[in-house]
Amino acid sequence: LSRPVKFNDLFLETDIVRPCNLHPRLVPILDELLDGAPAVCNSLNFIQGSEQVAHVDSWFMPPPVLNKMVVTSVCLEDVHSDAGPLVYYPGSHKIPPYLFSDGRLNAIEAEMEGCFDYVHGEIEKRGLKRETFIGRKGDVFIWSAQLAHGGSPIKDPARTRRSLVTHYWRASDMPRHKLERWAPGAYYFARDHQPIPSSPAWKRLAARA
Repeated sequence: LSRPVKFNDLFLETDIVRPCNLHPRLVPILDELLDGAPAVCNSLNFIQGSEQVAHVDSWFMPPPVLNKMVVTSVCLEDVHSDAGPLVYYPGSHKIPPYLFSDGRLNAIEAEMEGCFDYVHGEIEKRGLKRETFIGRKGDVFIWSAQLAHGGSPIKDPARTRRSLVTHYWRASDMPRHKLERWAPGAYYFARDHQPIPSSPAWKRLAARA
């Protein structure tokens, strides 16, 4: 394959994925971190490492209430260091959020260079060091909406890094008619699939994300 492959929002299609998105051991942790019941708003199933440049998730799916988003990555196999493991900058979630020209967190393609310059400049100014997560099958990495993270380069293209990444908002911040209850205190966003970007600008932005 010429580039990493991912499948969006399989939780909308199958009961095989939802028990992992909203595992009974995971839900109480998410509830505590969000100060309320979690609701799955987006998921990504990766086959290879993402090779994503370090970024902040709120640029692409800002939560209804600032900072009330948590993200998990479940290792579906042991991670090899040559498979492009997840990388992150501890402490970067404390960097004040970058606001685009409309005063919002939502990414604007034409302003992304300035956004990346700001975040990476703050990382350097604060002396934050990049860490690598080498997980084992079944391990779960949990991070804040504002944590700078990405995927390291894949050194061995033959290696996979199967994982399930899930973004959660707080259920109480969402309209009740848009939620499906999966288990007590656990919900998912009942919506249509997101459209595939068609404009060149959004395709570039989606490729970065």
